[in-house]
Amino acid sequence: MTTDQLDTIRLDAVALVTRLALRLRTERPTEPMRDGTRLALLLRFSEARCGYGTARAEHAERAARDLAPRVDRDITRGEYALLLDQVIGGAR
Repeated sequence: MTTDQLDTIRLDAVALVTRLALRLRTERPTEPMRDGTRLALLLRFSEARCGYGTARAEHAERAARDLAPRVDRDITRGEYALLLDQVIGGAR
């Protein structure tokens, strides 16, 4: 992969995680966060941004999954959004 392609994937991943954080913060922030929610939303957002079934969407989704930590404890959607904000801040 070229440097430009890697830069695009990184920008896409940060955009996906940013959108995920916004969604979780604004929709039912006090409800429990589940790892399945993380995965489903990142897939949906990657396809919306990069196109359904494209290599770019696949790479962006994978990079975003690597950025957004797994949900492996009890945490609300809003609390998880705060964690994502920290991740995004470090990825910029």
